[in-house]
Amino acid sequence: MFTWPTVTQQEGINPWVTYMLQRTQRKNNCINLVVTSMPGEGKSFSLLSQFSMIDPDFDVNEQCVFKAKKLIEYFKDGRTVKGKPILYDESEVDLDSANWQDVINKALGVFFSTARFRNYIFGMSCPFITMISKKVRQLMNCHWKAMGWNRDNLTKIKPFTLEYNPDVNNFYRKRLLIRTLKGGMSYCSYLMLPKPPEHLLKDYAKMKSEFTGDLYAGLLDKIEGKEREEQGSNRLKLSYNQENVLRSLLDGKLVPEIAAYKGCGERNIQAIMDAIRDKDIKIQGIKGKNNTTRAYEIDLRGKVL
Repeated sequence: MFTWPTVTQQEGINPWVTYMLQRTQRKNNCINLVVTSMPGEGKSFSLLSQFSMIDPDFDVNEQCVFKAKKLIEYFKDGRTVKGKPILYDESEVDLDSANWQDVINKALGVFFSTARFRNYIFGMSCPFITMISKKVRQLMNCHWKAMGWNRDNLTKIKPFTLEYNPDVNNFYRKRLLIRTLKGGMSYCSYLMLPKPPEHLLKDYAKMKSEFTGDLYAGLLDKIEGKEREEQGSNRLKLSYNQENVLRSLLDGKLVPEIAAYKGCGERNIQAIMDAIRDKDIKIQGIKGKNNTTRAYEIDLRGKVL
């Protein structure tokens, strides 16, 4: 049987603060919230704002993670406290690779399905809810859509509770029902969340900067590794003497100069050049006056030394 989520309005308190605390403190349950939107629409700020209202001592350094591995370690180490929020931000980065996504979703699925007794409040951000596997989506019980800011710097949120019906393989999205102070009933169709406290924004900006720095460094390593791999496949396989002669030719030296430097006959240098040509490298003499070679045209055919 599916019941309608209902809270009693409290003066000056966000109804979703009441709902989250009610669900974790009184109903022995947990909050699995996913906030979706395109970048820059307020996903992270809305979570920071909401969680700071729930937990005035919310600590970004302790309660915000950017990688699923850190999230699982957070739960494994028993750092969860009843009704205390945990934020998993930038989850779409973790969910980027198909193989990595499979590992993460399995880990989150196992955790969410076995850890309800911890009465945690969990919030994650990603552009689309479909980036989360079906198994994990089925365990999410709240979904917010961030819709940007207004002139008063308030983030507009369209909030729903989620109930999954396995019989029809479908979600029921429900607005929060509020018993108002005047005794009536009203739906919570939107939330207007204020800017998070400055100290949280400062700590969050520092953590995100470190995270993105590590992310960019990792991406750069992958790009450079790919370049090295490609260069390795295109690298000329030359003997020591062949490489030395080819480098001398590329530097503009002629056969007599190379032979004199190496202390050998010109025929030896010519033989080495023939061996280099056998590896599909073009070495063509350019004739000058008296039909003598004055330079060489060299084509490595896309290979690198």
